[in-house]
Amino acid sequence: MQDLVADFAFEAAEALAGLQAGLVRLAADPSDAAAAEAMLRRLHGLKGTCAFLGFSRAEALAHAGESVLATFPAASSSALVALGRMIQALGELVDRAVRDQAEPEGDDGELIAALEGAARRRAAKGGPAAPVLLELTVPPQPEGERRAPAPWAGLDVLVRALGDRLGKRIELAIGGDDVRVAPEAAPGLRIALIALIRNACDHGVEGPAERRAAAKPALSILRLSLHRSAQGLTLELADDGRGLDVERLRGPHPQLSETDALARVFQSGVTTAPAPTAPTALSGRGVGLALVRREVEALGGAVGVASVPGRGARFVLDLPAAVLATPAARSRPAA
Repeated sequence: MQDLVADFAFEAAEALAGLQAGLVRLAADPSDAAAAEAMLRRLHGLKGTCAFLGFSRAEALAHAGESVLATFPAASSSALVALGRMIQALGELVDRAVRDQAEPEGDDGELIAALEGAARRRAAKGGPAAPVLLELTVPPQPEGERRAPAPWAGLDVLVRALGDRLGKRIELAIGGDDVRVAPEAAPGLRIALIALIRNACDHGVEGPAERRAAAKPALSILRLSLHRSAQGLTLELADDGRGLDVERLRGPHPQLSETDALARVFQSGVTTAPAPTAPTALSGRGVGLALVRREVEALGGAVGVASVPGRGARFVLDLPAAVLATPAARSRPAA
């Protein structure tokens, strides 16, 4: 657990720094949709890591912050102030969690209510807002020259934790080539992998009763494969769950081919949940797989999906050689 929290400190510092930078941009121009989208990606990834480490206060704050960011591209002054308070609170929680190896007790109900209220008001009103001056805080910094962990480090723990939370038995198996990702590519790739894993655990893998009815083993195995390719790096995440509902994904477009219908899972607002459900802290808001596509495309790659009803889904990330560490970086000793 200590090693996972140390890796989390590095990841959280980067996320909080990105959130601060985005907040500065929104304070200057509340209609900056790109800044709001970048903040939403950062916050969604940070929320997922907090969830599997059991940092429930930070997870709840991040989830409420997502509610606000989902109402953009125009931010009100109250929304920006609430986001600033959220970032400050997250920074303090992260600092304590890293120092004490546990999240401090406390009640963030007032701040969460303020965030949710700001989100409701923005959803009801819309329209541009005037710039606002914010009192910004400084997030914790990564220590020394510590290198970012591999994007898949600790994801086996994440899978078990999510399975326990959902009442499912799930394990992650990682195999394939020995590869090292360039430090600048690692954060975005980790965000994408966490989003894929959360989606598989929440929506892909069936509950115990459904797996028994389908004559499947109680234990579900997610398989993450890493392979060097002529273009660079290919990652595949496969589950043995229920697969994707192609007809539901077609939605109002019955003429779509199966390939095109499956591709819709990467559109914002489209969910792979087997039935319409309200957003939860785990499943998000139809953000997860759209987030995967944005992060992968930002790295110069592409993402695809295949599915067999009742047997599972397979997500493939094709990434360019630029995401791999240089020979000099690979020769350095591990942090």
